[in-house]
Amino acid sequence: MNDLRLWSLVLALVSGCAGLAGGLLLAERTQTPAAEAGSFGDYERLLVAEFELDERRSRALAELLRHYRRDIEEVERRHLATYRSALEPELTRLGQRYANLIRNHVLPESRRERYDELAAGLPLNSD
Repeated sequence: MNDLRLWSLVLALVSGCAGLAGGLLLAERTQTPAAEAGSFGDYERLLVAEFELDERRSRALAELLRHYRRDIEEVERRHLATYRSALEPELTRLGQRYANLIRNHVLPESRRERYDELAAGLPLNSD
């Protein structure tokens, strides 16, 4: 391969990489920022535009919506904890059922004692 072909190949690769990087930067800058999950960003922008809120009222709205979002998250956390505690007995029963199925129907009989040791939380020893 002569030097001209090598330099042409290098120039093409560098140009392609530069174009890709430039395109990614341009796309990132021109993209409108997405509202964070669970936020009221679109709602806030709609109210500000529809009612032509001045800066002071826009800040007050933003602050109220932040508090609203925080209160919603707190309610969700409380209910999720209650929900999880209600699920605990059923999940324990399911775990025991599948552990039993694995022990008695999947593992060879000669390995069941080792499985019982592991399930009881005994140290792992390789046989």
